[in-house]
Amino acid sequence: MNHINVIWAAVEEDLAKKQQNLRLYQESLSQELSADEGKMNVELYGKITAFLKKYGEEKGIQLVLKFDPGSDVLYGGSGLEITQDVIVGLNDAYKAEQSAAPAKKDSTAVKKK
Repeated sequence: MNHINVIWAAVEEDLAKKQQNLRLYQESLSQELSADEGKMNVELYGKITAFLKKYGEEKGIQLVLKFDPGSDVLYGGSGLEITQDVIVGLNDAYKAEQSAAPAKKDSTAVKKK
């Protein structure tokens, strides 16, 4: 009976180590994801502001405000609304960028065995 207890303890210890390794791996992936998300947000912000600068120069706009429940803008006339123009322009720029760039490999793809 003692021999079974020793084997059982070894199995439990092995499982505990694997569980700890899995936890560390998950934390590592989470940190990597957060870093990638931060880089993507900075890139997205840069693209949006670059587009808005060009759009503003073309349309004679001096300032673009965010208008949502969390902003300080309480009212904006419909003539000031440029959201659709910005969405269309950003989508067109993205499509042009994608057609000009080589295809990126999907890092989330599951490898087939």
